[in-house]
Amino acid sequence: MAGSVAVVVATRDRPALLHDALAALARSRRAPDRVVVVDSASTDPAVTDTARAAGAAVVRAERPGTSRARNLGTAAVDQDVVAFLDDDCLAEPGWIDALLAAFDDPAAPAFVTGQVRPEGAGAPRRAWLTLSSMTGDEPRRLAAPDDPATFGHGANMAWRRRALVD
Repeated sequence: MAGSVAVVVATRDRPALLHDALAALARSRRAPDRVVVVDSASTDPAVTDTARAAGAAVVRAERPGTSRARNLGTAAVDQDVVAFLDDDCLAEPGWIDALLAAFDDPAAPAFVTGQVRPEGAGAPRRAWLTLSSMTGDEPRRLAAPDDPATFGHGANMAWRRRALVD
């Protein structure tokens, strides 16, 4: 399998959802090498407390924004693979194994993304990392002129760190 993996979780004022997301991540068959929670200008101190109680490192963003948070999270890690998981997503137990296996592909993708499937009305989303399209179960490769919206979701994506930084 590909080398080490860090999971970056951006959050803002949602400690209950963050708690559930980190608990689901902890139930992974293979734990990430590092978990970084980026507090995106929260006003609720419970966000930081929740992240630290789960053993995650915390980075504070003074201005809100998912892109800012993901950039700060990327800068805070040095693992080979950087995975992004939204705070309202619950990773399946094999999520990390699946994303690392995707990077073992001989075509050496720079990033992978997968579906985000609803668990139920009003419930947090469950993030399933697959290389499949959003409309089927067979893996697909993104190529021009494909519509990226049919491939996956930013709430469930991973990058080779060097490609992301470049």
